Order: sequence, then C-alpha cells, then structure tokens
Amino acid sequence: MKGVGAGIGLIGLLMGVGLIFYLSFGGGSNPGYVRPALEAKRESETFVNAISGRDPAGVPVTDSIKFDIESKGIRVKTVDPQGPLAQKFGLLPGDLITEIGPLSVDQFATSVSDAKAYMQAQYARPDSWTVVRGNQRIRLPEQRNVGATTGALSAAADGASPEPEAHSSQPRTNPRNQARDLADQLQKIGTH
Repeated sequence: MKGVGAGIGLIGLLMGVGLIFYLSFGGGSNPGYVRPALEAKRESETFVNAISGRDPAGVPVTDSIKFDIESKGIRVKTVDPQGPLAQKFGLLPGDLITEIGPLSVDQFATSVSDAKAYMQAQYARPDSWTVVRGNQRIRLPEQRNVGATTGALSAAADGASPEPEAHSSQPRTNPRNQARDLADQLQKIGTH
C-alpha cells in the first residue's frame, strides 16, 4: 500500500511540474507567459536604447564616430558607415557639424565628452543637425545626400576645411540665427 501512495504522490508531483511548465512556456495554441514577456522585454529594450542614444545592441551611438572640436564646429574624422549616426543622419568624414538641434556647437561643445553626451542625448530627438559639407551648409537627415560625392570625400580625407556660406537659405534652429534671419527678411520687405 505504501508503494501506491508514493506512486500517486510522484504522479501528482510530475503533473504539477508539467502544468507549471505548460503555463509558463506554453504549448500548442497557448503562448505561455515567458514568451510574451521576453518579446515585451525585447521591444522595450529597443525603445529604451533609442531614446537613450544607443543602438539596438545597447552601444552608445557616439562610439561609431571620431571627431575633433574646432573653432567653427565639430569636425567628423571617421564615422562607421553602418553605425547609427551614419544610418540616421548620413554623416560623412569631413563634415563640419555646426548645430545639433536647437543649439550651435559653441553652446554645448566645450569638451569632447560634453559633445558626445549632447550628441547621444539628441540622437533620439527629431531635430535636424546642420553641417557644412564641401562648401554647402545642409540639414541632416533631410539633405543627407547633398554633396555626398567621392570628390567631397577625398577633400575631407585631405583635411580640407570648407568655409560655411555667408548667408544660407536653409532654416536655422538656433534662436540667434532665427532672429538674424527674421531681421534680414523684414529689411527686404521694407526695401520693396
């Protein structure tokens, strides 16, 4: 009789473990709890990485770029063409970043670490980055293909330093530049 009781107890234990396994991992049409939880975790990690300035693997986006801070802006030395900054904005070696979002570089880039922190923070925002490529002032990512020629790349590799245009018709997000543009427009209206 003792053997029957032990057998029933063992069968009950195995059924209990099987039921827990089935409910957790699912089977057939039941997805269980673990699979949806893991999928939700992956989705939330992707979202959190994006808003924290990290690529899907969790690596900071600024790890895909090497740059120097110059008096006129941030000069891109190298950029991983498969990296997030090249993929999202179309940054190229030789580009001179003059504005990121609403701020000009001189307002936030007092050191390489400050510039990296601001770039990483602004990566997830929908703001444009203003760069000088060749002799053109362009907005990224909207104008990512402007000036992306082999000539521009070879000039960048040779260390050529393009000068920004004196007046650009491109919209500026820097408040000081917006005020200057507004004053220019009002002056033009007054002379007509």
